[in-house]
Amino acid sequence: MTLGLADPLLKSAPNPVREPKMVSISAQEIKRRGISAVDEALRNGPVHIIKNNRPRYVMLTEATSGKSRCLACRMSACPTS
Repeated sequence: MTLGLADPLLKSAPNPVREPKMVSISAQEIKRRGISAVDEALRNGPVHIIKNNRPRYVMLTEATSGKSRCLACRMSACPTS
């Protein structure tokens, strides 16, 4: 027996891995509303900034950024050493 996409077992199986919702904001919106637009979006996690209809940047909070720096230090790639 092969399982196809139409198999009812596949439809009823729970998805154990939930992908986080990607938070994005356009560069135009930042120009219009200022940093408060970014602050508001950062409450939900990292923010992808869209410029010319393409994702161009990712903005992190200081706390999230600090986690990345600690990982770099553990990998002996710390730029502050």
